[in-house]
Amino acid sequence: MWWKPTVDFWKGVESMKGQFWLIAFLVVVLLISIAIIAVGQPAEKWLTVYYISEITDSRTPLTPVKVHVENTLSKIQQAYIILEMLKHPIHPKLWTAVPEALYFIDVTLSGKTIILNLSHDNIAGTAMAGSFEDQLCWSILDIEGIERILFKVKGETVETLTAEGIWVEGGVTRNLESVKIVPFSPDTTRK
Repeated sequence: MWWKPTVDFWKGVESMKGQFWLIAFLVVVLLISIAIIAVGQPAEKWLTVYYISEITDSRTPLTPVKVHVENTLSKIQQAYIILEMLKHPIHPKLWTAVPEALYFIDVTLSGKTIILNLSHDNIAGTAMAGSFEDQLCWSILDIEGIERILFKVKGETVETLTAEGIWVEGGVTRNLESVKIVPFSPDTTRK
């Protein structure tokens, strides 16, 4: 054998055992720290905004569009973003029943119910009022943790449907029979 371990070699190996355990300990601490940081970060947040697509029958055809937002936004902030996005469709083939002049006076939470205090209820006709309600409700009810919506207009709870208003009694939940979900296609034409 061309090389023979000496006593000094074995002393060096012995002294490295302590360093090995120190390095192993530091690696474990580093991995645990990375895991804690990763778990502490909230997951990505996506809002689904429902636009009106082609009109084909009595049910409102809604097209869901996913929007990536900051994961630190509150439910109230998400509601404001949804309203603004609904007022300004992101593609010429998508439509809205939400008038540009409409805004939230305020938005409050009560458990799993969100209360939207609207600036007015002039929604341009009963047919549009139904589409408005479907479009806004489906979008807002997609916010995680929201199960019901109450509408107010200038602080007064809305309870009747008029040609200028919206109908709500005890809050709105998602009505699966009033809409059909239509995937987005840029080739969609309005009928």
